[in-house]
Amino acid sequence: MINCCPVCGAAGREDVLSLLGLPVLINAQVDPDDAIDVARGDIDLVVCTACGHMYNRSFDPDLLGYDAAYENTLHYSPRFREYASSLAHRLVEDHALQDATVGELGSGPGHFLTMLCEAGAGAGLGWDPSFDADRLEAPDHGAVSVSAAPFPTDGSTPLALAASQHVLEHLEAPVDAVRALASAVAQSDGVVYSEVPNGALMVRDCALWDLIYEHLSYFVPSSLDLLHRRAGLRLTSSGTTFGDQFLWAEASVD
Repeated sequence: MINCCPVCGAAGREDVLSLLGLPVLINAQVDPDDAIDVARGDIDLVVCTACGHMYNRSFDPDLLGYDAAYENTLHYSPRFREYASSLAHRLVEDHALQDATVGELGSGPGHFLTMLCEAGAGAGLGWDPSFDADRLEAPDHGAVSVSAAPFPTDGSTPLALAASQHVLEHLEAPVDAVRALASAVAQSDGVVYSEVPNGALMVRDCALWDLIYEHLSYFVPSSLDLLHRRAGLRLTSSGTTFGDQFLWAEASVD
């Protein structure tokens, strides 16, 4: 049971909706015979009365397992590849990342890191506990490497760009995760790029495809801004993208 807001820590909340007995993983590959017996959990969606952040009060991280059976890449979609490639080129140009080292929390097999390197970055480092080179193959760019180890929290791996895409909404402690990204760019005065599903769109347009057990959090612009400020960062730009489905933010160390 989550008793306080993952972003601001306040306990005040109002009920939004409840959904019972949902499969906890929609991105895990299982055999057809095992599908009926997958782990299930409840969504008890509430909204924080202090910052407007939405979260699943009944979230139980012990039900989830982001291991080698987990696969959620979108890079098989031509439209998404076009979007991600355009983003990679913009980040490299806007932040002068030519020949720089960039990194990503929750990188999967390194598709986006490859795009960043193809756009001019010098090296791409990824961290993802679900990464399995035997199943997903090694990154297809020689300057990209991916580790199944946790993202370093002590700034020991300096980066010019530290990115996370569709990761923060899965985490119990998103402030700590962004704080780790901040520590990675602090030495170089680099940039933190964060991207999450747009919780405001879900409410406005009833976009229920994002209402899944894997998502502890449903960010809105105000809570995404607060998340970065609590991690010691200052938002330099933010907005929506991909048909308003995603919220994004760029931030620097304050």
